[in-house]
Amino acid sequence: MAQLVLEGVSKNFGRTPVLEGLSLEVAKGEFLSFLGPSGCGKTTALRLIAGLLEPDTGSIAIGGRCVCQAGRGYSLPPEERQVGMVFQSYALWPHMRIRENVAYPLKLKGYPRKEIEERVQKMLALVDLQGLEDRYPHQLSGGQQQRVALARALIAEPLVLLLDEPLSNLDAKLREKMRLEIKDIQERVGATVIYVTHDQVEALTMSDRIAILCQGRLQQLDTPVAIYERPANTFVADFVGSSNLLPARVVNTDGRLLLLNGHPDAFLQLPLPVGISSGQEVKVALRPEALLLKPWRGNAGLQGRVLHSFYRGREVECFVAVGNQTLRVLMPGKTAWVPGQEVEVEVKEGLVLVA
Repeated sequence: MAQLVLEGVSKNFGRTPVLEGLSLEVAKGEFLSFLGPSGCGKTTALRLIAGLLEPDTGSIAIGGRCVCQAGRGYSLPPEERQVGMVFQSYALWPHMRIRENVAYPLKLKGYPRKEIEERVQKMLALVDLQGLEDRYPHQLSGGQQQRVALARALIAEPLVLLLDEPLSNLDAKLREKMRLEIKDIQERVGATVIYVTHDQVEALTMSDRIAILCQGRLQQLDTPVAIYERPANTFVADFVGSSNLLPARVVNTDGRLLLLNGHPDAFLQLPLPVGISSGQEVKVALRPEALLLKPWRGNAGLQGRVLHSFYRGREVECFVAVGNQTLRVLMPGKTAWVPGQEVEVEVKEGLVLVA
């Protein structure tokens, strides 16, 4: 049984649609990320699940129980949905000690004092904050405050844990550390997590599946590997990772393509998706790491000219003019390419996209 089910969930703010017909299922123990640019509807989706907003259409079920049915006037309040939530700002009570912050959800539910104390100690041990229970939030670092918020959200054993960009206030090194800690805690407790982020590295490294949103619509729902290697459309290909998106025309259904870059001999050979016909115009997505540069020797292939070359430690980043288009190329090694040098661009793999 799915732990979370959304069916046709939509939300408008005034006349502006923010989320349109979102349907998905999340399995128990799964880590699902909502990923997309600002304003794509990911935080709105999270707040609808939590009960902080009500949908205009659709239904939401948590743990096999319907918690909201738009149009029927049925919507459980947040405290009855068995969800835990970690906000971007952590939302810790500044006048309460750490033990009191973590214990707060259980006190609201009327748990016995002894059980509350036992659970608080267990949670503080889980997030590695033993010995800090009598401090106030302002006496902790940003990473420690984030762990307190996580412990508070987990202490009531929610069916679904909701995290709204919880690492956005941390510096880069601490973000990387906390990604590992959150994933480790999630796996140890077996929590079902819905994670909102605009950071594709967070989504790719932490998630079992990713829901890509754009302008309130679900673009693709799949594993990180599938989304990166087999994007559903040009938006996903361009947003997740980095892609060179090139217009092309199908020469024949065997996969021969002519790039529409002003060069009459810019041909590629790539697998075509089902239903593509000769003469059809498509987009070709080429990941920078799927390209290789060789000195131009007058052979058949994509001829280009190096515009810029940058050494980046373990790899070299090049920008290469091919016809009237510029390709970004990432190659391992320390080989410097001289601006103005004529090169052959070898395409190791690519993807043909209709939309």
